[in-house]
Amino acid sequence: MDKTIKIIVIAISLLAMSSCVGKQSKSPKGVKADIVEITPSFTESVHQFEELYPFSEGMAAVRKDGKFGFINIKGELVIPCQYLYVGPFKEELACVVKDDNVNNISFIDVEGKIIETKYPFDAQWYFGMLGNGYIDPEMLSFQNGICKINYADENVSETQTIYIDKQLKEIEKPSEENTTNAINEYEVFSVSSKDIYGDETELKGLKDKTGKIIIPAKYNNLQLSDNGVVLVTMFVEDAESHLHPYKPFGLQIDGYVDFTGNSTFTDADMGKLEGYKKAQLSAMAQLKLKEEEQVRLEEERIQEEQRRLGSEINISINYDRGSDGFVKYSSVSSSHGHVFSQPEEYRSLLEYIDSKMLIVPSGEKWIFKGVEYKGCEGYILVLNSSGNYIDKKISVSPSTHETYTFYSGQKLAIRIRGFWNDGGATFHFIQKPEYD
Repeated sequence: MDKTIKIIVIAISLLAMSSCVGKQSKSPKGVKADIVEITPSFTESVHQFEELYPFSEGMAAVRKDGKFGFINIKGELVIPCQYLYVGPFKEELACVVKDDNVNNISFIDVEGKIIETKYPFDAQWYFGMLGNGYIDPEMLSFQNGICKINYADENVSETQTIYIDKQLKEIEKPSEENTTNAINEYEVFSVSSKDIYGDETELKGLKDKTGKIIIPAKYNNLQLSDNGVVLVTMFVEDAESHLHPYKPFGLQIDGYVDFTGNSTFTDADMGKLEGYKKAQLSAMAQLKLKEEEQVRLEEERIQEEQRRLGSEINISINYDRGSDGFVKYSSVSSSHGHVFSQPEEYRSLLEYIDSKMLIVPSGEKWIFKGVEYKGCEGYILVLNSSGNYIDKKISVSPSTHETYTFYSGQKLAIRIRGFWNDGGATFHFIQKPEYD
């Protein structure tokens, strides 16, 4: 009897074991049992690719020579790198787009069998201006047997939205949002740090729900993944990109890290990163010297341009008519500071009309540019070198197009003749070196 019971128990055990073959059981933390083992062969395999992406359902997208393919948990390339755009596997299907010429949305299974839809892929819709070709897991993937597709129809101005089932047949829009709320035992956390240029940055790590750190925060990016690993990125920004940020460029090395700390990063990777850091710090020093030189040259150019064009001098005189009926200057201002009140000895010379005097500074010449006035007339009186007679009386108005040049040491009397209750004028001169 005992022997019979023992045989029955063994038979049941074998039946249970056979029923588990090919299925993905879960560890206590919810990680699938068919986990990635980071071995030397796996590490060597993934190093042939330029970019790595998270594992999903035992498959991970990889990119080489600008095209995407997929590897399995052993690192074997099971779907060749031949697609311009791909998404992750969800419910045993992944979205792929061959290229910009053959750009209908298609789906492949884990064997690489492709099923093409009639809907064109709109890269602008899914990526905007800066997309890298990997489709967001929340887009163009099946959830509960349904996939939402947005596409451009040349006959309609607005983007169209449809829903398909796994036979690629159009179906009605689900009555509720078709999402799966996955429960994850881990979460990404960040710590503040400094990049090689001394600027603020953040490094990512992984911890469990109790707060225990599983993967230290030392990576520039970290993405959760299936199959017992996470995808991490180490990145050093190019010096020129750092000075003129738009989209960061530099050296990026992707890798996988498991929950015991094993990773696909090699000593060669770390040496490459360190060498790149040194090169970029040297490049940054040269770029800063170059920028300083450019700033100096620009300042010299501006100074030379100002010297060539001259700087503008504005002299404003405002008046009002007093109770006695005589016009009196209410304010005088100059952007140059060379205006002074009319000395008493000039009163008879200037016909007892109030004027404001100025002397063209040594080494300069002033070129009359124009005048703006309201309720008055404007005059420039040029005195001889000894100041005992008027050499020239110039009546100026906004329509004056003649060029008048006044040289170093010349005495000028600026005045207006008002005929309203108040008004004023602004005289414009260009100041330049005398022998320019």
